[in-house]
Amino acid sequence: MYTASRLLGLYAETPLHPGSGSTTGVIDLPVQRERHTGFPLIRGPALKGVFRDLAEGDGVTKDSVAEIFGPPPEAGDHHAGAMSLTDARLLAFPVRSLQGVFVWITCPLVLDRLRADAAPHAASLAPPVASYRPKPGEAVRGTSNELGLGPLVLEEYECEWKDEAPLRGAVDKIAELFTKFLPTAPEFTPYADRLMTHLVLLSDTDFQHLVSTATEVVTRIRLNKRKTTTGDGGNMWVEEFLPSDCLFWAVALASPPRVEASNRDAAGVLTYLGEVLRNGLVQIGANETVGQGWMRVRLCGDTQAPAQ
Repeated sequence: MYTASRLLGLYAETPLHPGSGSTTGVIDLPVQRERHTGFPLIRGPALKGVFRDLAEGDGVTKDSVAEIFGPPPEAGDHHAGAMSLTDARLLAFPVRSLQGVFVWITCPLVLDRLRADAAPHAASLAPPVASYRPKPGEAVRGTSNELGLGPLVLEEYECEWKDEAPLRGAVDKIAELFTKFLPTAPEFTPYADRLMTHLVLLSDTDFQHLVSTATEVVTRIRLNKRKTTTGDGGNMWVEEFLPSDCLFWAVALASPPRVEASNRDAAGVLTYLGEVLRNGLVQIGANETVGQGWMRVRLCGDTQAPAQ
């Protein structure tokens, strides 16, 4: 029974590849996506593995790591870990724009999901209920949006502004809420300022289209000893990346450790997680040695008991 929880914000500093394995399509190595929506995500077990690896490299005793994250596979039947992490869901996605270089996009479905997750775990981080849901081809911006008067052009897609004052005020509140998921370091203040002026609310359909088609697709080559792509050791493949500046959220759930000698309660488990993540920087997904997958993680809100 999980008796304490926190929300996590995850911000991509570099492109990342949370891989889903091989495919028979054009992209050999696609990113993880929800089956029913096509939205990118980062699986909870991957997050837990990354956090466990951080703890193990932090000089923490093996007993403490096993207490929080669970014992190693060879002793997996001894007891379960005291922490669970949900999949990290997409909160805001960066898309290049004819105005303002790029904007972050979100949609009512994303806000509905965040509201459902925040309600039992961090009610102060729940977005307001949208009074208007954009139709395909419409976009809503905040009152301080700096993207001009003409239509919004995202990739090859054109949207007309829905510029009623109440709607723009609602986007301001959403943008302000999203900044609470960004890193707290002073150097990220410009990112928070930009989010306030470059967040756009789209329809669910338009959001789904752009998060499915506006990722980075890279052809990679591994050369053999003769510096060619054919013969022994040569290879070429197409890999998909989520762009830098993606913003995700996840839920960390904790229970009292299942180890009799433990002196922690569920809140103490989340305190331990905060210590593990104190530097805020983690590497998620493939291609660590080529500088990809670096994300900033923030524990958001206060530790509290999930609502029943």
